[in-house]
Amino acid sequence: MDPTTGQLAGPDVATQTKRMLQSFKVMPNTASDLDHTMHINIFLKSMADFDAMNAACAEVMGGHRPARTVVAVSELPKAGLLLTMNLVAVQRS
Repeated sequence: MDPTTGQLAGPDVATQTKRMLQSFKVMPNTASDLDHTMHINIFLKSMADFDAMNAACAEVMGGHRPARTVVAVSELPKAGLLLTMNLVAVQRS
C-alpha cells in the first residue's frame, strides 16, 4: 500500500514488491538501507509472479541477497494485493 494515499502501490507484482521493500526502509528500528536484512518471508498469491517479484527484489536490494522463503497463498488480506512479506533485520549499533 502507498502510505500517502492508502491505495495499492500498483496493479502488478513488481510495483507492489518495490513499494513494500521501500516501506521497510522507514520503519523504526530497522536498517534504513536494507543491507542488514537477514531473512525475508514472501507470500505470493501466484507463483507465476515469482520471476517478476524476484527481479524487483534484486533491483531494490542491489547486491545484498538475504535468505528468503517464498510461499504461495490462496488469499491475502486486501483486494488487489499480489503479495505480502515480512523481514528480519539486525539493528544498527
